[in-house]
Amino acid sequence: MTRGAGKYPREVSVPMTAQMHQFLEQLAERNHISLADVVRQAIREYLDVQEDLMGSRSRMGNRVAHQLDLIRQQMLEQQIRSDIHLLAAIILLEMRSGRQGADVLAQIAKLAAHASGDIRAVLVSSQGETKPAPSSKE
Repeated sequence: MTRGAGKYPREVSVPMTAQMHQFLEQLAERNHISLADVVRQAIREYLDVQEDLMGSRSRMGNRVAHQLDLIRQQMLEQQIRSDIHLLAAIILLEMRSGRQGADVLAQIAKLAAHASGDIRAVLVSSQGETKPAPSSKE
């Protein structure tokens, strides 16, 4: 196969300092790739950030990824707002049912401490503490 044929049919000759060339060789050796791959990757990364390349597939991908990040952030913020409203409603209901505010907050703290575990088990055990669980014979 001749140079430039195949996957990369175009070549560019780039004059550089000996220090730049040595650095590129070190990167290639460290990453177990060819010198040409290091140069291609550097060019690809440079082109990806250029604003005037509207048709660039990578740039379009970056814009889509950015939009997805914005949507994820908006969804997270909405989820947090919903969680706050739900927590406020639970506190209000618990206090209206006669539980003391300190007891409600203590239970919330207990749930938060188990957030990485099985919260359902904590909820079941807390129901047993406040009122008897329904028997299976009913």
